[in-house]
Amino acid sequence: MAVPAVQQIAQVISQLPPLDQEFLYRRLERLLQPRLSPQVVVDFREKRFANGFSCPHCQRTHIHRHGKYKDRWRYRCVDCGKTFNDATASPLAGTHYGIDRWLKYAKCMSQGMTIRQSAQDVGISVPTAFYWRHKILTALRNLPKSTLTGIVEADETFFLESQKGSRHLTRPARYSGDKAPLRGISHHQVCVLVARDRQTSTVSEVVGRGRVTAEQIGTALDGVLHDCVLCTDAASAYRTYANDKKIPLEALNARRGVKKRGIYHLGNVNSYHSRLKRWIRPFNGVSTKYLPNYLVWFQRIDSTNNFPRNVVANRLLHHSHTPMVFTTTKRLLSP
Repeated sequence: MAVPAVQQIAQVISQLPPLDQEFLYRRLERLLQPRLSPQVVVDFREKRFANGFSCPHCQRTHIHRHGKYKDRWRYRCVDCGKTFNDATASPLAGTHYGIDRWLKYAKCMSQGMTIRQSAQDVGISVPTAFYWRHKILTALRNLPKSTLTGIVEADETFFLESQKGSRHLTRPARYSGDKAPLRGISHHQVCVLVARDRQTSTVSEVVGRGRVTAEQIGTALDGVLHDCVLCTDAASAYRTYANDKKIPLEALNARRGVKKRGIYHLGNVNSYHSRLKRWIRPFNGVSTKYLPNYLVWFQRIDSTNNFPRNVVANRLLHHSHTPMVFTTTKRLLSP
């Protein structure tokens, strides 16, 4: 097309109303975006098989090429006899959409958009947006936990137990916005333990209901604390855990007015709690079943808060393809 013709089109576009310009921009973006980026596929492959090429079914390495399907190489494991491709046991397994849609969806996730907003922006159905979200987050949950060193602040926060979306309630139905039947901390409250060091490395996990116990603290923190001083509130469970694991402990009793002792305080972890609850509020109640996924989602977004959104989106998608996780729709919906 000649340059004057392009200039005429640009002039016509500049005269359109803002809503029409926005519509045209999205149509052109979807039309011109590549269906498949070879470099992205190469990056996924290098990330997944950084420790050597292996079968996702049996983890053996005796593998041969087994032809192509839709321009993608398939492989056959000599030991177990199963075939696979580069996307097997990843969120992209079995998808009917190109990598461009997934990258755009990851960008929506990096912005904390709701399922309906993401579906509309990417051009997919609401159920598909739901499954994509939890495929990515389930894979991210299978990555190794962060290592916490130095001064590690640990404290729990609570979310009201929710059976949102369940067809078989174990209690009387509760309307959105209702409060717990009992005051204070009870089995109606889901306990989320957050541990965070001064380098902003974070571990956050659902550990149970009601007040936290030493066993639950061990489930969340065993293997992640190294050369650290644990800074907590005065709950006896932390003291029991610290004594059992021979970890130095600084317990602050806020009820007695001790909120800080020298360099020891809980400001960082309490600030994280506030950001987490502010971020999760627009989702209008998260089912307890899926709360662990939302915790790892926020952890990724919070740790890359100063990064460009496209960088965060690429990291979300790349890191979700590192672990070998078979996530099907049936498994996502199972109790």
